[in-house]
Amino acid sequence: MFLRPLKRDFNESEVKMIDQHINYIGNYLEEFIVPDVIAFYLASGYYESKLYENSLDIFINSVLAQFFNYEVKNLAVVRRNTIKILKIKYNLEIVGTNPLKFKKAISDQKWILSDIKI
Repeated sequence: MFLRPLKRDFNESEVKMIDQHINYIGNYLEEFIVPDVIAFYLASGYYESKLYENSLDIFINSVLAQFFNYEVKNLAVVRRNTIKILKIKYNLEIVGTNPLKFKKAISDQKWILSDIKI
């Protein structure tokens, strides 16, 4: 439910409630959205050879500036989740951060459906 417009200023408890909501959204961005966009940016640029060599932090800050105009509160969370997404979703493992270097997390082995035990 939405708050109704007030004909007065917000009181302290209302301001606190709104600030908590804004912090909640910021945490969601840093935990899920921002790392996923950074991972996509890095993976697509790497696989298509469209990125110049640079450090992981430079790439993270570039994505934040170009696409979000946002300064994260917890860069460690963004970095950690970006690294996880790169490995799980894009099959890239970081082996160096300055400059950023990748290796494929899993070889290009072809899996045959009948080989998988369920």
